Amino acid sequence: MSKSQAKASNGAPEWMQQLIGMMLVGNIASSNRAMLVNPPTTPGPSHYHHVLSTPLTPVQTLKRPGSPLAYPSLEVWLESLENDPVRQKKAHGYRDLLLCFTRNGIEDLEDLLQLTLDEMMRIVPDINMGTVKRILAFAQEDALALHEHKQLHLA
Repeated sequence: MSKSQAKASNGAPEWMQQLIGMMLVGNIASSNRAMLVNPPTTPGPSHYHHVLSTPLTPVQTLKRPGSPLAYPSLEVWLESLENDPVRQKKAHGYRDLLLCFTRNGIEDLEDLLQLTLDEMMRIVPDINMGTVKRILAFAQEDALALHEHKQLHLA
């Protein structure tokens, strides 16, 4: 086979054109399979009515539906920090933080675990970094205990 026969009209070698053709056929087949499994849906008027009629809150948090662990509410968890003889030694007033958290959609320990140090310092006025680090460390310890199926000592 001569070089002129090996190249097609676009200048690419024949083997490359065949490879590209196989890739295209594979992509078309897989996209057709995907369409059979998940056919596209067009939202109807009732969908838009629901979206438009849903009230928006100042801050909405995304929660994983059906989390396998039963995370305690922040009210209960912060109270347990206050009542713990070891954890309450360095900082008092953990339960006073509840209002700042609930205003920002942080309702339970799972939500709190999603916060970074900077985010917590932004949503809780006049909190110091040491207190934030302690709260986040306590949250991590309790989350680990929940994952290991240990009972938390909650108030």
